[in-house]
Amino acid sequence: MNYALLPVLIILSYLLGAVPFGLMFSKLFSDVDVRTIGSGNIGATNVLRAAGKKAAVLTLLADALKGLIPVLVVNTILQNDAVTALSGAAAVLGHVFPIYLKFKGGKGVATSYGVDRARLSHCLGSCRVHLALFIALRAHFVCLLPRADFF
Repeated sequence: MNYALLPVLIILSYLLGAVPFGLMFSKLFSDVDVRTIGSGNIGATNVLRAAGKKAAVLTLLADALKGLIPVLVVNTILQNDAVTALSGAAAVLGHVFPIYLKFKGGKGVATSYGVDRARLSHCLGSCRVHLALFIALRAHFVCLLPRADFF
């Protein structure tokens, strides 16, 4: 194992996890800062309130992928379970405490799901099915939530 890569991969996992897709999609679809609406989180549920269904589904997918991708990449490069787990934890911590947003992020549910699915890479076929099912069910329930102006 190349120990010089460890800190670089962990930091890159954190930085990818810290990308505020919820904020980006809410600004793209409605020009609204999602942090000023509802709970103030940058997650899919709050993006639904701020920017609508399309932005919420894209946020959910992007947040899950930012947990899945670093874990799969680190596992492929180093093939070490401990380092792979650290990379997943770094991605989730990046989402919850993003450096780009003064350490105020989301709850990390979708990112944790992506990490969980990637950790089960020995059954990669079912990983795709689980991720698609999670996104479909989450999008369905997110779309059923009342809008922010309902209250």
